[in-house]
Amino acid sequence: MAAPVLVTCAVGAYTKVATAVTSVRVTPVDGGNYFWTYRLTGVAAPTLITEAIDLHAPASLLPLSFSASSDVYVWNAGQDSGKVRVDA
Repeated sequence: MAAPVLVTCAVGAYTKVATAVTSVRVTPVDGGNYFWTYRLTGVAAPTLITEAIDLHAPASLLPLSFSASSDVYVWNAGQDSGKVRVDA
């Protein structure tokens, strides 16, 4: 497992926080309002917030595991840019 990385997430858009992973944990650093989703690596990035799951939901506290390499995206629904911690 690589060292944790802090990723800045712009407001109102998806930010790719992990690339080609099969396991990852994403944790909000600043208590902002974040949502996450994933795509198989090589598939077009998501564009709508309705495609995402609340990052604060209990299931989101668990490590995410995928059967194939996937890219993970975070949507910042707050009013200021914020950061998430990514452990991949």
